[in-house]
Amino acid sequence: MADVAAILVSAALQQNEALVEAVARKLPNALIPVIVDETMILQKAWHGAISYYMANELHFDYCDPVSAIVSYLLDQILAKASGAPPIKVFDAFISHEWGVHDTAKELARRLEEKHGLKMWLDAKEVIGAVDESMTHGIEGSKVFLILATKRYMKKVNNGDRRDNCLKEFLHASNQRADRIVVAALEADMTKPATQWTGQFQLALTRQVPVDFLTVSDETVAHLANAIRMRIEAPEASSDLTPLMRDIHPRLNPCSSEVWAKGKAANFTLGTRTWIIDELCEWYRRGESAVFILVGDGGVGKSVIMAELCHRGGALKLADEIKEDLDTREGGKLRRTSSRVRSLWRRSQKERPPIFVAAYHFFRHDQVTTAAPEEALVSIAWQLCLRVSGFASALDRVNLENLRNKSLADIFQAILVDPTDTLGPGQARQVVVFDALDECSKSDELLRKVIRMWKNAMPAWLSLVVSTRPEGEIERGFANNNLDCRVLKLQDEENVRDIRLHIEHLLRDMRDVVEPKDVEECAEILTERSEGLFLWASFLPDTLKRVLREKKKGITLTMTRQTPTEATRKNHRNNKKSNKKKEDELRKNSSKGAGLSVLLTKDDISNKDVFPDGLGGMFQDYFERLRDKMGNEESYQTLLAPIVVAREPLSIEHLSKILDKSEKTTRQIVGDARNLLYQGGDGRVALIHKRMADWLVDDTLSGQLGVDVGQGHHFLAEYCSNAEDAFALRHAIFHCVKYGETQMAFALLNSFAWVQKAISVGDDEAQRRSVIGNLVRDCVELGINFAPESDTPRFLSKAVHALSYDPDELTSQILARFGHESTNPLALSVEPPGSPWLEPLRTTLPHPRDPLQHVLKGHTYHVTSVAIEGEIIASGSRDNTIRIWNATSGEEQHLLKGHTGTINGIAIQGEVIVTGSNDKTVRLWSATSGKNQQILRGHSDTITSVAIDGEVIASGSKDRTIRVWNASSGELQHVLEGHSGEIWSVALENNIIVSGSSDKTVRTWDATSGKNWHSLEGHSAPIYGVAIRGETIVSGSRDNTVRVWNVVSGEEQHVLTGHTNMVSSVAIEENTIVSASQDKTIRIWSAVSGEEQHFLMGHAGTITSVAIQGDTIVSGSDDKTVRVWSTASAGELFEEQHIIERHFSPVTSVAVDGNTIVSGSNDKTVRIWDAQSAKEQHVFSGHTGGVRSVAIEGNTAVSGSSDKTVRIWDVASGDEQHVLRGHADWVHGVAIRGDIVVSGSKDKTVRIWNVTSGKKEHVLEGHFDWVTSVAVERDTVVSGSRDKTVRTWNAISGEGQRVFEGHSSPIRRVSIVGDIIESRSSDSIRFWSVSSGEELDASEARATYGEGYHHVVVERETHVSLSGVVGFTTDHNFVVTARSGSIFVIGDASGMVHILRIDESKP
Repeated sequence: MADVAAILVSAALQQNEALVEAVARKLPNALIPVIVDETMILQKAWHGAISYYMANELHFDYCDPVSAIVSYLLDQILAKASGAPPIKVFDAFISHEWGVHDTAKELARRLEEKHGLKMWLDAKEVIGAVDESMTHGIEGSKVFLILATKRYMKKVNNGDRRDNCLKEFLHASNQRADRIVVAALEADMTKPATQWTGQFQLALTRQVPVDFLTVSDETVAHLANAIRMRIEAPEASSDLTPLMRDIHPRLNPCSSEVWAKGKAANFTLGTRTWIIDELCEWYRRGESAVFILVGDGGVGKSVIMAELCHRGGALKLADEIKEDLDTREGGKLRRTSSRVRSLWRRSQKERPPIFVAAYHFFRHDQVTTAAPEEALVSIAWQLCLRVSGFASALDRVNLENLRNKSLADIFQAILVDPTDTLGPGQARQVVVFDALDECSKSDELLRKVIRMWKNAMPAWLSLVVSTRPEGEIERGFANNNLDCRVLKLQDEENVRDIRLHIEHLLRDMRDVVEPKDVEECAEILTERSEGLFLWASFLPDTLKRVLREKKKGITLTMTRQTPTEATRKNHRNNKKSNKKKEDELRKNSSKGAGLSVLLTKDDISNKDVFPDGLGGMFQDYFERLRDKMGNEESYQTLLAPIVVAREPLSIEHLSKILDKSEKTTRQIVGDARNLLYQGGDGRVALIHKRMADWLVDDTLSGQLGVDVGQGHHFLAEYCSNAEDAFALRHAIFHCVKYGETQMAFALLNSFAWVQKAISVGDDEAQRRSVIGNLVRDCVELGINFAPESDTPRFLSKAVHALSYDPDELTSQILARFGHESTNPLALSVEPPGSPWLEPLRTTLPHPRDPLQHVLKGHTYHVTSVAIEGEIIASGSRDNTIRIWNATSGEEQHLLKGHTGTINGIAIQGEVIVTGSNDKTVRLWSATSGKNQQILRGHSDTITSVAIDGEVIASGSKDRTIRVWNASSGELQHVLEGHSGEIWSVALENNIIVSGSSDKTVRTWDATSGKNWHSLEGHSAPIYGVAIRGETIVSGSRDNTVRVWNVVSGEEQHVLTGHTNMVSSVAIEENTIVSASQDKTIRIWSAVSGEEQHFLMGHAGTITSVAIQGDTIVSGSDDKTVRVWSTASAGELFEEQHIIERHFSPVTSVAVDGNTIVSGSNDKTVRIWDAQSAKEQHVFSGHTGGVRSVAIEGNTAVSGSSDKTVRIWDVASGDEQHVLRGHADWVHGVAIRGDIVVSGSKDKTVRIWNVTSGKKEHVLEGHFDWVTSVAVERDTVVSGSRDKTVRTWNAISGEGQRVFEGHSSPIRRVSIVGDIIESRSSDSIRFWSVSSGEELDASEARATYGEGYHHVVVERETHVSLSGVVGFTTDHNFVVTARSGSIFVIGDASGMVHILRIDESKP
C-alpha cells in the first residue's frame, strides 16, 4: 500500500467527492495536492472533499509542466513518506508580513547573536521554490514564531491562499500547533480576547501573546525565554485539529473566559479550604452527580468557581505565563501573598484532584452569556478541546439551526449523545456552571439539564453549580428533586475566610496600613463586612482614599444612614470643614506640621469611615459618584440605563445618552471603576448584580436609587433613533417598558426599520436568534396580538425565510399580506436592491391566519396529539413523544422508550400517558420527561389512551378496554363487548367512551366496568370519540361526525362536510373539532350542529386533533404538529379559503406565455393567468393523481396514475381527447405542435397526434420506468429510472442516442435547441443532441442567452435563481417551471406560487 497520495487537482476531481474521500481515509495526513487545472489555483475556491481534506496543504503547481520543478515535488513526497525532518534544523521559524521585515531581520540577528537561537528567516533561507522552502523551514523548526500585527491577521482571515502569510500559518497550525509562539508587535495584538478575530483567533484560541511592542534587549530576552520554554516543555497552546476548526464555526460558541479569569485573580491563598474539602470528598465518593454551592449574592461564589476551574486545568491565568518566564530570568517567582496560585495540595491534606472539562459563567447583564442554550454550546466546544474523541462524536451531529431547538433537545444532541458514544473508560471530570440565578431561563435549565444530569450523562462527567437560593432553585432543594450535594455557606467558616482575605489584603498594602496593626484592623473590618467578600472588594480603593485624606488633614467622616436631606447637608458641611483644614495644613506645612503617613487601627476603628455591610458601602460609593457627576440628573442619566439594559452598554452608547464626548464619558466611567465593570470589549456594566438590586429598591437606596422608568426612557429614546445592533435588538423592549407603545408600533410598522432589525447577525443562526428574541419580547410585553401591528406575528411565521436571507422581506410581505393590503408594513414595502422574485398572488399564511406554529421535529407521521395548560404532547410513528410549549412553540422534551408507533396520548397535570404498537401504556413526567411506569396486559396494538383523576383507560386492537389505577398502575377492569378493534377511547367523570371498527360507540362505568349504552348510527368503523359533560362526539370512516347524549344515548346531530374519513374528534364547551383524511379541520357548534369554520394547511392526512379554549392542536402524516388560534383569526377564517389551490401536493407545473397549468394528486388540472395570478379553470376527469402536465398555446396535456393522457382546450375548459394505451401510470407528458409525447411506468414512450388523439408510435428501449419526456422540433427526449437519457426521432419513432453518466434515476429532462438538460438526485448534466457528447455546465448554459438564471433549490423550501433574491415557502417544493420572467412553484400543500423575476433597479 502507498504511503503518500499525490492528488491531481482539477475541476472534474472536485465533483468526484467519493474518490477523494476514499483516498483521504486510507492515507490521512499524507495527501499532496498537485494542481493541474488553472481554474483550481485558488484554494479558497475549493469546496467539497478536496477543500475539507486538502485546503490547508501547501500545493504543488503543475499547470505548466515545462516550468514546474518536479524534483521539489519528489522531495515533498519522500518527506511525507518517511516522516523524517529536513536536514537543516532551526529553533524557530519567523512568520511575518512584509511591513515588519526590517524588524524581523533585527530580531533574528539578536536572537542568534545574543541568545544562541538558530532562526529561519525568509530573507536568507528561501532557495528555489518559495513554497518548498517554507515547508522545509516550518517542519524543520522547533517553534513557529508569529510576529503579530493587524495586517498579518487580516491576511490570514482574508483566506487568499496565494499569500505566503496564510500558507505559513495554515501549515504551521496543522504541523506545529503545539509549538507556536505569538509576539505582539502592536498594542491591539496583545489582547487576544477582544482584538483577535476570525481564523487567526480560532487557530490560536488558547495562546497568550508575548508583548513585543518595542525591540529592546529586555523584550528580545523575554521572547527568547518564551521560545526556549516552548522547545523544552511544549504545551498544546493551540491544539485545534482541522476537525475542531470545522466544528467551531458550526457551533459558534460564546466564551466566559475573560470574566472567569478576572474572578480567579481575586482568590486568596488559605481561604475556602473547607469548601474545597467538601468538593473533594463529594468527588471522591461519587454518590451524586451534581454538587450545588448555595450562597447569597456577594459571598464570593464566582471566585470559588473560578478557582475550581483554575485548579482543574480549564482556566490558565496570564500572570502564570509571566511568572514562568520571570522564574527563568530571575530565578524566583515574583508574586504577592494574596495572589499565590497552587495546585490541589495547598496544605498537608492529601486532596484528590478534580479535573474540570468545561465551564460557563452566567451573567444577567449579557444576553448571550445569560442564555442557557449558549452555555450548553460553550460546554460542548470546550469538551471538544479537552475530552478525547468528543469532537469526532460531535461531528456526527447535525448542528444546523441548533439554537432553534428546545433546550432539552440541544442538551441531548450536543452533550448527551456524543458523551454516550465515548464509553465508560474516560477520566473523571466535572462541568462547572456559575451563577445559575443569573441565567435567563434558570428554571428551565434546572428542570431540563441539571435535574436530568445523573440519568442522561455518563458517570465520569459530573456537574458543579453555584447559585443564589431563589425561586424554583430553592424549591428544588427543599423538595429533594435534585440528585445533588447542596452546600450552604455557613457563618463561622465564612467569617474566618473573609478575615484571612482582608488580612492578606492589608499586608499587601504595606504603604497604606501600619504593619503592626494589620491583625487588629482585619478583625475590625471583618466585623464590618458582614461576611460579604463583595464588601471587601471596595477596601483597596477606600483605604487609599482615606490615607490621602489623612495626609491632607481631612476629618475622616462618612455617613452610613439612609440618605436624607439632613444627612446630605451634614456631608456638605463636613466637606467645607475639610476644605478649611486642608488650607490650614498647607499654611503650616513649611513648619513641619503633618500627620502619620499610614493608617492605624484608630483610623480604621472609626465607625464613620468604614460602613457596616454592603448597604453602607454602596451608599457611600454611589453618593460619591453622584457628587462627582455634579447633580442628580447626570447621576440618573448614567446609572438608570445601565441598570435596566439587558446587555452592557458601550462608551459610545453612554456618551450619546449623557450627551457628552466619548473622552469625558470614559473619564466618568473611570471615576466609577469601583462600581462599574468595563469588559475587554469596552462595554460597561455594574460590577455585581447585587448593586442593581440595591439601586432599584427604594427602601434600601433611598434617594440614591435609580428610576427604572427613566432608564427605559433613555434607552427607548436612543434605540428608536439609532441603527446599531444594540438599538435594533432592544428598541421595542425599552419603548414598551417606558410606556411608548405607539413608538414601538411605529418601528414595527416601518419596513426600513424591520429590514435593519432582521439583518442583525453575521449568519443565519444569529439572525434567527435576533428575530426569535424580538418575537418573544412582543409576546412577553403583551403586544403580539395587538391590532396596531401584525409584524410580530408576521415575523413569527416568516422567520425561517428572513433568517436565511433578510432580502426576502419584500417577497414574504407580499406573499402573506398581498399587493392590495392596507397594512402599514405592506404599505411601506420597498423592493430589494437587486433582482428578486416578486409574488403575484397571496400564497402564504397571513400573520392573523389561525395558524400560530408549525412544530417540526418528528421524523415520521405524527399520529396523536394532546394539550393541557402550556403543554402540548405529540406521538409519532418514529416511536417518540415530543413535549412542546403551547405559547412559544419551543420543544421541551424528547421522550424515548416505546419500541413502536405511539397511537394514543393524554395529559393530566404533570402526567403524560401514551399507548403504542408495542402493546404497552407508559406514564411520563411532563416536567422531567422521565418514564415513571409501564403498564402491560394488552395482547395487541394499543390505539388510544385517556386519563381522568385516578383512572386511565386504554383501547386496543385486541378488542378490549383496560382500566388502570393512575397512581399504582394496577389493572382495575378489562372491558369486553366490542366485536371489532377498539380505535378510540375517551374518559370523563368515571364515564368511558369507546369507538370501534364494529361501527358502534359504547359507554362504560369506569368504577364497575358496566356497559351502559351501545350507540349505533355510523355506517363504517369509528376512529375518534370524545366526551364533555353530557355530550359525546364520534367520527367515522363514513365521513361524518355524530353527536350523542350521554344519559339517553340518543343521537342529536349528524355533522356532514368532510370529504373523506374522519380520523379524530375533540370537544370543548360548545365547540366540536374534527380532523379528516381530507386534510381539513372543521369546527362545529355542539348546540346547533352547524359548521362554523374550517382550517387548511397540513400537506397530509390529519391524524389527531385536540382543543383547549381558543387553541387547537393537530398532528398529520406530513410529520408536523400545528397550533391554531381561533381567537386571533377574526375575518381571516373565511379569507383563507378564498385562496385557490390544489388539495394535494402539486406534482407538475408548466408555463407558456401568460398561461400556467398545474397538476396535482387531487386528480385535477388547474389553469392560471400569469399576469393576474388568478385561477381560470379547474379540469376534472382523471380518476387518479395527475403526474405531469404540459402546455402550448391553447392546448394543455396531462398524464395520470389512471394510465391515461388527456388533452384540454385552455380557452373553453373542455376536454378534447382521452388517450388510452399505456399499461401503467403516466409520469411524463410534453407537447410541441401536433405532437404529444407521454412516458410511463410501463417503460414505454408514446407519441400521439393532438388533433386526432390517435397513437402514432410506441418507443421501446428503456429498462425501467420512464419518468420524464420533452420534445423539440423532431427530437423526443426521455429520462428513466434506468439512469439513462434517450433521444428519438419524433416523425419515424426511431431511437437516436443513449446518454449514460447519471448514477441515480433521472427525475427530469428538458431540451432547448441542441442542448439537453437532465436532472437526477446526484447531478445535473448537459448533452449535445447533434454530437452526443456531454457538455460542460457553463458552456451549455451560455447557449441559453442573456437573462438565463440557473435554478437552485435548497432545504426543500427555498428556491433561488443565480443572481436573484430567492423565495421561501412554508411547505416543501415539488416542482418548478419558468417562461420568460414568470417563475412558478408547486409545493407539497397544493399551493401554486406564481412569481415574476423583477430585474428593475429600485
